Amino acid sequence: MPDVSELTIVIPTRNRPILIKNQLRYYARLKLTYDLVYIDASDENIHQENIHSLGNFQDTLRCTILRANPNDL
Repeated sequence: MPDVSELTIVIPTRNRPILIKNQLRYYARLKLTYDLVYIDASDENIHQENIHSLGNFQDTLRCTILRANPNDL
């Protein structure tokens, strides 16, 4: 069986703040120990909402949000 202890889940997103909140709640219920990295190409106001959502889970999940330029996708 492969060692997945250092697995990172990368999730690209654009303008889907409700989906991010639902994912974070799901992963928190699972007590996920992997790193979560959101690559966010959302509009600025939604990006700020996503940052806030991730902040609500900093005590229970290892998650990061990185800003992406939607024109680069």
